[in-house]
Amino acid sequence: MPFPPALLAVALFVGMLVCVGTGRRFSKNAKNRGDREPDAGLNIVEGSVFTLLGLVLAFTFSLAAGRLDARKDLAVDEANAIGTAVMRLDLLGEPGRTTLRRSFLAYTEARIEFNGALSGRGDLAAVTRRTSALQERIWTDTVAATDSNSRESDRVLLVPALNDVFDAAGARAVAARTHTPWLIVAMLFVLALLSAVLAGRVSEYHGWHPRLGGVVFALLVSFTVYVILDLDDPRNGLIRIDHVDRLLFETRESVKVKLGPQRR
Repeated sequence: MPFPPALLAVALFVGMLVCVGTGRRFSKNAKNRGDREPDAGLNIVEGSVFTLLGLVLAFTFSLAAGRLDARKDLAVDEANAIGTAVMRLDLLGEPGRTTLRRSFLAYTEARIEFNGALSGRGDLAAVTRRTSALQERIWTDTVAATDSNSRESDRVLLVPALNDVFDAAGARAVAARTHTPWLIVAMLFVLALLSAVLAGRVSEYHGWHPRLGGVVFALLVSFTVYVILDLDDPRNGLIRIDHVDRLLFETRESVKVKLGPQRR
């Protein structure tokens, strides 16, 4: 995300306050000229704008929450897939079994680094290249280990497990790049600012508190937008899925246990 969600939310909050004040000034000038309260036709337009803002906020929030759940599920699926593949390595004989365990240890560490890179603690492109290189190495080692002294049933059990591991990495890479489209974010900002102008205009005619109503309205909308943007970045904001990442650490420890003293 080019800008932190908190910065965007603060900018929206300030912009909405300015727009509320602008709307109030428009209405005050109209009242000073002797204009009457807006007719029903204009009230319908105002109601439509507020309704559209609410619908877009609800729709965008739902999509962002769904992406958060999908990211958690994909992280769990990847950790489980790696753990399953490592357990099925027990079907192989030596030295292929130990070689693949070492490769999976390096692969699990690379996936942990991937999580760190998503949080800004590393080079995501470099981690992605390392993951691809390790996948090729694991596949080559698997082919070599199952070509000799291995039963066909072992290959049938191991190869699909490897496919699940590789597919999980690809799915997580796509999920990491999937966010709320900026066109929708821009639409939210435009609707919020326009609604703020209309809210200020209406408040002048109906005698709302000159400041409290505008502040509450701007605060609620800007905070909702912040939550939506924060849901799209669950490793750097208030909403986080760090607890899911612990599964990969547990998987790494299980691989080390299987390697035993040989890992040194």
